[in-house]
Amino acid sequence: GPAPVAAVRLIAAQADADRLVADRYLATLHDITADEAAAEPLHRLFHDRLIDHGAPERPGGRMARFYESRVFHLGGRAEVPDLTLSWHQLKDLRWTVGGITYDRGLGALFDEARARLLPARFAGAGVVAHGDAHNANVWFETGADGMADRLVFFDPAFAGAHVPALLAEVKATFHNIFAHPFWLYDAAVAEGLYTVRARLDADGRGITIDHDHDPGPLRRAFLAAKGDLLWRPLLQALAARGQLDADWRRVVKLALFCCPTLVMNLRAGPDGGHHGPAASALGLAIAVAMGAEPAGGAADPLSTMLDAVTP
Repeated sequence: GPAPVAAVRLIAAQADADRLVADRYLATLHDITADEAAAEPLHRLFHDRLIDHGAPERPGGRMARFYESRVFHLGGRAEVPDLTLSWHQLKDLRWTVGGITYDRGLGALFDEARARLLPARFAGAGVVAHGDAHNANVWFETGADGMADRLVFFDPAFAGAHVPALLAEVKATFHNIFAHPFWLYDAAVAEGLYTVRARLDADGRGITIDHDHDPGPLRRAFLAAKGDLLWRPLLQALAARGQLDADWRRVVKLALFCCPTLVMNLRAGPDGGHHGPAASALGLAIAVAMGAEPAGGAADPLSTMLDAVTP
């Protein structure tokens, strides 16, 4: 097969793609109505997976099917998980992940996402966007005849002309940076690759997840580029138009939270997905870190990036 592509070439191609996509977002930034916003297929990746369509005010869809009223096996090995908890026991627990305590639990995050990511609430600013440019929908094309390497998007199933600006880059940001196939898609590998431990805190009100998963230098470089080259100019443009919602950060983080929790069933067990206890604990911990804010003045990579790009 072809020789492996050096990381420096991948980083350069990703940076070029971020610049190009940001330019397209800014060039197509326009006002959208509530009806236009709600009609975009992108919401099928977020809000539609959270609700019962017969009663959208209550949990439903993948959220209910994957998590509500279910049993969770977290940490350790498949034969001897560290913790076995019901949804009722787990949903309100305070999470500490990698030494950082977060201000919201799983139940609160799902409730907040269901209310705030309501499609009609995105009237305001829209862009032309692919919307689902995770790396399974991206080709790397090797440059030839003096041309630079480039990334090429395909499978525009959720693309649109009126994509809410704050949602346009969420899937690419999560899946190409914070996700990893070894805990999200090929979770059996994670069971032997990572050491993950879950324990209840002494007060019984919190859960602590310790793990040795590291996104690695490639994804850290992608995060730096995505923040500097795409999120910063997009947020600045929205602010200049007076269309940057006061709670924009919550919107972005809630959508990021939805990416892992609603694309795969992160729950281990015979009636769960293909995750074992270690991958389940790791996946849910990373999801909480996406949606919640670090407490007590702490910082994690996502909060640091969002702080840096805030207009």
